[in-house]
Amino acid sequence: MPWSFFYRGAITENKRDYLIEYLNYNAEYYINELGIEKEFIFGGKFKYRILSSNQYRYENNAAVTAGEPAQVYELLQNFNFIQDVGHNFFGRELFKEVEIREKDKLNSESSYDLELESKILEFFKTYIDVRLLKSIVVIENNALNRSKARVKAITKMVKDGLRLKVDLLEAKFRQIEYEENKKRVLVSLGTALENLSNLLHREVKEFELEPLPPFEKIFPYTLKTRGEILGNKNIKNLATQAEVLQANLEKINYGFFPTLNIEADYLSNAIEPTRASALKKAFFGTGYELKGIINLNWPLGYPEKETDRIRSRIDLNILQVEKNATLNNLKNSEKYIFFRLKNLEDALEMGKRRWELSKEVVKDYNRLYGLGRTGILESLTAEENRIFTERSYMLNLAEREKLYASLAYLWGRLKDTILTLK
Repeated sequence: MPWSFFYRGAITENKRDYLIEYLNYNAEYYINELGIEKEFIFGGKFKYRILSSNQYRYENNAAVTAGEPAQVYELLQNFNFIQDVGHNFFGRELFKEVEIREKDKLNSESSYDLELESKILEFFKTYIDVRLLKSIVVIENNALNRSKARVKAITKMVKDGLRLKVDLLEAKFRQIEYEENKKRVLVSLGTALENLSNLLHREVKEFELEPLPPFEKIFPYTLKTRGEILGNKNIKNLATQAEVLQANLEKINYGFFPTLNIEADYLSNAIEPTRASALKKAFFGTGYELKGIINLNWPLGYPEKETDRIRSRIDLNILQVEKNATLNNLKNSEKYIFFRLKNLEDALEMGKRRWELSKEVVKDYNRLYGLGRTGILESLTAEENRIFTERSYMLNLAEREKLYASLAYLWGRLKDTILTLK
């Protein structure tokens, strides 16, 4: 609420005709008014003004005819102060408006935090998808290399008459299948890289990310990690919205009081034939006018404000219901995220053992096939089981990382946790 400076100037030349001689005011008038004014946060309004009026009267002016001087200088100074002691009692509406704006600022920051947290969760899940697909590309590429080695070995056996041509055809069929699988994974990897690039607003190259480490953790949470649901960014955002609505409702309630102003007004002036004497007398003379005014305006009913109050109460109640529902949903999510994580951790432990066993099974079947003690289909089935086991394990691993990130998001700690990752 800054100070304001104002100025008003006017020049009037009056040469009108008058039917009655003593109403003749023919003259030149020069009026200058300037001052300062300010509104205060506590509901007061102050105004100070100085008005200078110079009259250069013509000879036919009734005042000159009556013997008054041809030149008259009037100087007036005025102090005025109004204090609201009604609905804006000592500025409570203005203080509440400041409070509402501060809460609006907090609400904007809270909305930004919620949006940022959501974007980070989306980013992390896409980031995990890219690394998962790179891991699957490695798995498929390893399977393809093994199939090439198998085709080469069986080709030699067929030439030596140790194996049938159908074994070679089956091995080549599987090699082409593995090449196709790899290409399909690369297509999915391209989609994931596109999504990640769009989230970061720059191109993300494939070499920038490593495959997922099979037996390591990325997100630094465990099943023993605990957080607080009330730290969730959505809950905080709803809470700040409720605070804004509550403050606005309190301001609306102030409007049901009448307007009651107390005004004090002090005016001093001087009218003299010279400017110097008018200036001296106006500021240091004894002539003044002092007023004390009470102004009351009490409407007989507030239909518009009552509508605003009802609407604000409804909005506040709806928001509170939404907050409670969101809180309950988050508690359910937390419970079932832990449920899924526990089973995923168990599945990963079993998957580790299956991973190692699948490699041994493939190795033994290849050895037996080389000795002629088993058929090609058994060896290829063992290879398929190995690929499926490795893929399934990596899928579970990626799902675990996403669930831990969802848990951090649920507690409102995702951004801070992500920033600690290397």
